[in-house]
Amino acid sequence: MRPLGLILILLAVIFPFPYYVELFPRFDNEALFSHYLGSIAIILMAISQLISTRFPGIQLIFGGLDQVYLLHKWIGIFAVSAMMLHDTIDAEIKGLGRETWLADIAEESGEIALYGLLILGMLSLITFIPYELWKKTHKFIGAFFVLSAFHYLYILKPFTLLDPLGLYIMVFCILGLVCYIYMLVFSGFVDRPSAYKVANTVMLDDTVELSLQPIGKGIKHKAGQFAFLEFNGEKHPFTIACGPNSQREIKFCVKALGDFSRSLGTELKVGDRVSVSRPFGHFTLPKAKTQCWIAGGIGITPFLAWAETLKPEQDKTIHLFYCIRSVEERVPFVNQLKQSNVSLHIIDSAKGQRLNARLLEENLGTDLKNVKFSFCGPKAMRKALQNDFKLSYEEFEMRSGTEVSFLATAIKWCIAKILILKRI
Repeated sequence: MRPLGLILILLAVIFPFPYYVELFPRFDNEALFSHYLGSIAIILMAISQLISTRFPGIQLIFGGLDQVYLLHKWIGIFAVSAMMLHDTIDAEIKGLGRETWLADIAEESGEIALYGLLILGMLSLITFIPYELWKKTHKFIGAFFVLSAFHYLYILKPFTLLDPLGLYIMVFCILGLVCYIYMLVFSGFVDRPSAYKVANTVMLDDTVELSLQPIGKGIKHKAGQFAFLEFNGEKHPFTIACGPNSQREIKFCVKALGDFSRSLGTELKVGDRVSVSRPFGHFTLPKAKTQCWIAGGIGITPFLAWAETLKPEQDKTIHLFYCIRSVEERVPFVNQLKQSNVSLHIIDSAKGQRLNARLLEENLGTDLKNVKFSFCGPKAMRKALQNDFKLSYEEFEMRSGTEVSFLATAIKWCIAKILILKRI
């Protein structure tokens, strides 16, 4: 994740604080702090809406799309947490004037937005909830942001919308609204996918290999990038398992992990049409002269693309360690890699083999500090290897797991609110 993006987000949420400090002598400080928390929530939600658009410049500021999705998750957690605190800490300030019917509606809209975002946040973090359900419900986040913006615009505040503080927060309200409308209406026209037809399908045990030919221009990608493959109204991200070529033909190797990935092997036939998004990702071939690629299972796909782009006269020394359950399961991949300009090392778990720093150092014949490591595979495997040396990797997950502490806090807060309402 790029420091520039994190610094900009931090500055965005800190900027309003001095304006609230100026109001401390005149109003209740606890209530002002609650208002500040509400402002933070609006700002973070607007930034979250912005990065979800996947505008090309977003990756320049925040990093690759894998990091953008991770950032999107954490911004959402912090935004909802700020909303929960804002709702818990009394924000009412006496002497601001008489509440209008719009202010009353704004209060209710804020409450609806909070509970809506809390529920959607939980659906995002609990990964056993079906992907399609999550995807459909996730679209409502923008609607709840609109309710949050309405809440901010019409509640009684210790400043006006035309004050510098009011204008600043209103800019984020407009930004979030524009991004939501773009995603809802225009994104399909601006970021139009390319049409492809299926040239060939090959089943490799639990993996389907799809070869696609463009209908029209096709996409221009770099080896190691991924794209969203759309079929039967669903789209999922997969690494492009081949290097770029003049015909712009592409290949995906997809492991059957869910309904969508399984359907690619059973329902797609030669000649069928699919859609492919523009390519994403920064996991491209490094320039270092001594490299070590480490792949686990289907994580071999970006390295297949990398190996395909290597030239016979290349001056790089490259070792590829391929960790698999048995060689028999991945014979086509192994044969393809044996014909490339990499030194292939098979780590076969069926034979009790395990990859570790000692094994790497023995095979590489040099200090691990002199080697550029690139990794693609299971998270547990990556974390184990990271204890010994630095890895370059791209962690792309649409839904990146459960944050137990946040879920526990959210559930406790909901229970407390229900108990309070019962007393009332």
